[in-house]
Amino acid sequence: MAWANAKLLFLIVSPVAVESLPWTNLSANLYHTDNAVAAITPSGEVITWGDPTRGGDSSSVTSQLRKGVKRVLSATAAFAAVKDDGSVVTWGHREWGGASNTITSQLSSGVREVYSNSFAFAAVKTNGAAVAWGHADWGGRSEVVAHDLSSGVISVAKTCCALAALKEDGSVVTWGSPRHGGDSASVRQSISSGVVSVVGNCCAFAAIKKDGSVITWGTPEHGGDCNSSTVADKMKSGVKEIFGTAAALAAIKDDGSMFSWGSKNHGGDDSHVSAALVSGIKKVYTTTDAFAALKNDGSLVTWGKECCGGDISPIASQLASGVADVFGVTFSYTALKQDGSVLSWGHLKEGGDSSAVASQLQSGVRYLVSSYHAYGALKDDGSVVTWGHKDAGGDSSAVAQHLKSGVIELVAISHRAMAVLKKDGSIHTWGHAKSGGDSSAVQDFLRGKAEL
Repeated sequence: MAWANAKLLFLIVSPVAVESLPWTNLSANLYHTDNAVAAITPSGEVITWGDPTRGGDSSSVTSQLRKGVKRVLSATAAFAAVKDDGSVVTWGHREWGGASNTITSQLSSGVREVYSNSFAFAAVKTNGAAVAWGHADWGGRSEVVAHDLSSGVISVAKTCCALAALKEDGSVVTWGSPRHGGDSASVRQSISSGVVSVVGNCCAFAAIKKDGSVITWGTPEHGGDCNSSTVADKMKSGVKEIFGTAAALAAIKDDGSMFSWGSKNHGGDDSHVSAALVSGIKKVYTTTDAFAALKNDGSLVTWGKECCGGDISPIASQLASGVADVFGVTFSYTALKQDGSVLSWGHLKEGGDSSAVASQLQSGVRYLVSSYHAYGALKDDGSVVTWGHKDAGGDSSAVAQHLKSGVIELVAISHRAMAVLKKDGSIHTWGHAKSGGDSSAVQDFLRGKAEL
């Protein structure tokens, strides 16, 4: 993850009539790189704002984004838009996926889906072929495996700097940085058939096979070496789902048990909570350095780096029951309880300390959203409460008057910014200016008052 230092700015906009802004679901139509935002308007056109070097400036492809865009994919600093005619349009950092001119003809039609890691994209076409572009060494160059990607590709998984294609015959093809899983030669035979899903963290991949066994590769200490792992026996059968922090992996088994492996500092060591993970696991959540497991009885179990969400001991009794959902940012967690109250823990300046707004979080919270360093809570009365890093949406004081009531949707629009849609049709954004917090340049477009 890359961050930019810039002055924090907020935007206040005047209310507009609902009929002039027919947005019905902001979260389904907003996409982001680390510091820029792209929005698909109800008419199918794309507007962008934020850091111009990281996707916030789409002027070079404006004519191609006027209509017909179905969805947008993002890498760290570039966007790729899939259009309803099967073509793909790219912009942003040229070396990290913003330029696809070397394969323009292959992206002009017939694209079914696009996938990305931090620095590259891969498109799967309707004929099952796949092609990649972006950083040459980190997933953007797939020529070495072009033959294996000429047909039968179902989907593409990622680590930070490598890609892995799952094929119809159950085989997996990898490319990109060897240290990040791009080189799967050590397990080639094991992943030549029978694979049903592939998951990656930053540096390693894990493949689940039809028989419930797991095969891993990539950086050994980050989860890529399952053969010498202390949990190797647990990987032989019954695994149904895998999750990753930055440098560790965790698996849920058919019997409701769970285990983890990889870097101890990133959640790879669950030995001190293993007794609580033998059954009843319902859902798993991750931060950069910790795991959190929600159990069927409404209790929560966490492990990993203590200061980053792995330690709930100070509030363990409050999380022993009644937890409805959990949200994680880079270094902290927040739990939404069944009674509508909220509890936070982890890095104090990164969302782990909600004491300043605790009185507003005791009841009535409908749902939560998170940027990478802050949280926002939408309450039943239509108000919004925020906390966490002030430059990432945690400080909404500049738009506070607009967050007291009438909010119908709250969205984290980038790593460092948030937005709300109100009943009166107005949209308000706040957070780091270059990360989407200042959308003043595109307000006319957002309100349906101008054409691209």
